[in-house]
Amino acid sequence: MKVSLDSLSAVAGTTAEQLDWSRDRLLSWAEELFCDLFAIRLVGPCYSFAYVELFGLTTILDPADPSGYSLTPESRIFSESHPADLFRLRQHVALLQGSAGWWKKIEAIKSHYVDVLRAAATIPDTTFLFPTSEQDPSYASATLLGFFALAPEVEKIITEVAHDLDPGITEYERFGDLIEAYLQRAVVPSTVFNGQDHWHPDTVALLNASMKFSLESLKELMDGVKDQKVLLAGHRSKWISRVESLTSKAIEDHHLLVNEEGKTQVGSSFKRADLRTPE
Repeated sequence: MKVSLDSLSAVAGTTAEQLDWSRDRLLSWAEELFCDLFAIRLVGPCYSFAYVELFGLTTILDPADPSGYSLTPESRIFSESHPADLFRLRQHVALLQGSAGWWKKIEAIKSHYVDVLRAAATIPDTTFLFPTSEQDPSYASATLLGFFALAPEVEKIITEVAHDLDPGITEYERFGDLIEAYLQRAVVPSTVFNGQDHWHPDTVALLNASMKFSLESLKELMDGVKDQKVLLAGHRSKWISRVESLTSKAIEDHHLLVNEEGKTQVGSSFKRADLRTPE
């Protein structure tokens, strides 16, 4: 915190009470950002896509605007406890482009959710606001500037803490297409066949392949079902829920299947035991 608090000490007339107030803001914002980034290192970019969906951030996209997006007031405002949504997404992208290593996979996904992440990555610090009635406006602004200096340090801490944590890209590359093929047939992808062996994909591969399928390939699933219209929100919602259910079942099955006698672990996934009777 030293760098951030030193920047605040330059504000004339600061008191110990004001510094404590600022410290509380910085700690709270840093904690939220740490949790975001740790979740990404734990489960991959599906966390960022879920964040976009949960907070309705696709509304920032505006094809009529030269920049490609139109910022909503709520998405760029820091509260006393949480960083602005778009600031958080901007830091998500920084991690995904950096030590998490997922960005090349994300860029290939055909979805407006990816456009939201791209837009968030271009938003400058000067866009964000921290309105508060509790402190002098200039002091609140200095607190915000302090956090801009602090945020990159949070990413460095995540990199250090999670340096032994497999980001899951290898297993996603190995099984992502197979998982999607099973989902397209509305089959639980807890065990997938690659033409030679049966595999139990790990949780990160399941989550991210399922999210990718929901974002860009749901139409392929719905087209195979009579009277389902991809442009009807109710129909889409039903089949998104179905995909989520299939994925949840696969994750539940995974914890049972990996305990089969004779299975072989390769990376963080498992190859099923050969159940055929010897000839």
